[in-house]
Amino acid sequence: DGSVTDSAPINECIGILERSKSFEVVREQASEYIKQACFLIEKLKISTEFKLLLSEFAYYVIERKT
Repeated sequence: DGSVTDSAPINECIGILERSKSFEVVREQASEYIKQACFLIEKLKISTEFKLLLSEFAYYVIERKT
């Protein structure tokens, strides 16, 4: 079924990514992309409410915890 029964390799990979600060780098890059996107969203001819919804959703995606 494709499920992983041994979580050790996954935990090891996560540890490597955390020690190398990979998650931080990716989160910072995503934040920059979102800032650019929000700037462009403000230029759209859509309701202010919808602009706010789009911007908030973008930030939610990078701030959420899985």
